[in-house]
Amino acid sequence: MNPENNPNSNLPEMDNSEQQRKAAIDRFNKLRDSAPAKVPFLKKTGVRVAGAILAAGAVLSGAAYELGSHGIIDVPGIHQKIDVPSIYDNNAEINYIKAGINVQPATEQQVSDFLNATPPALEAPKPGDKNLPQIRMMLPLNPENADSIKITKATYVSPDDPGDTTQLYCGFEISGQNIPFSIPLIEGAKTVDAKANCHSPENVLMVDLRYHLNDGQVLIAQMTFSDSNFTPTDILRNIPEYDTKIQGSTFWLPDSVYQTFDLSKNPDLVLRHTSGKSEIVFSTTKGDMTLASDFFLNNIFATDNNKGLYPPIR
Repeated sequence: MNPENNPNSNLPEMDNSEQQRKAAIDRFNKLRDSAPAKVPFLKKTGVRVAGAILAAGAVLSGAAYELGSHGIIDVPGIHQKIDVPSIYDNNAEINYIKAGINVQPATEQQVSDFLNATPPALEAPKPGDKNLPQIRMMLPLNPENADSIKITKATYVSPDDPGDTTQLYCGFEISGQNIPFSIPLIEGAKTVDAKANCHSPENVLMVDLRYHLNDGQVLIAQMTFSDSNFTPTDILRNIPEYDTKIQGSTFWLPDSVYQTFDLSKNPDLVLRHTSGKSEIVFSTTKGDMTLASDFFLNNIFATDNNKGLYPPIR
């Protein structure tokens, strides 16, 4: 096969998953300390892992935010108090959230209606259109006992064409003890496949998710954990790893091994609990990034009366 046509040709080969995990963490730490808020994103084949870590670095660099009112949280490491707005703003680059202020638990009926909904027809944006197609999700964590939670959307522009579509990633900075983070619920997706990358006995750095929407559309999402300040659950430990015969593979190949979850039967699939300050990045695409027709999606959060919704995560 011509290397230029091989989606795995640019991915580094690792001796084992532990080396891959450590190398990914090292890259993440370097990017976190130096990446600006807006950086070029390396597009398409062969960049899944690098792209996710690049996104994580950009998310953690932060950006300016006009503060609202009606709730106050302490932000560890910043030595300041943040006024939390009473409305969750899906258009804001940065949101601070607090339970009972701008987010609230969804009812069982709301979760059921959300998973059974007909999703929007997701079509690729036209050239130069920076308004990416949107897909709704519920907040994948329970913020009730959190000290602070910051949600950031990072922006990327093609290095070859500044007018190309902006790609959005969603990052979570969490501070607190025993805050659960679960598989995100996406509108109209009752089943999801999961497999792990950078897998080791006690830690998983990355998880790939393949959502099957009710109308037949398929979305690919990647979740990147920045550090080891998490306690993994049995669900996370048991998610199958990528086929070790394909070193460095980060694509849904025909022989991929994965686990399928029925979200309609159990929407409370907790992957990790935080143990201090932790960061997570979540990105979504239509397709698996191996085809020219694949494109990024703008994740927005479901709201009720202008409050962001999270399922009753334990």
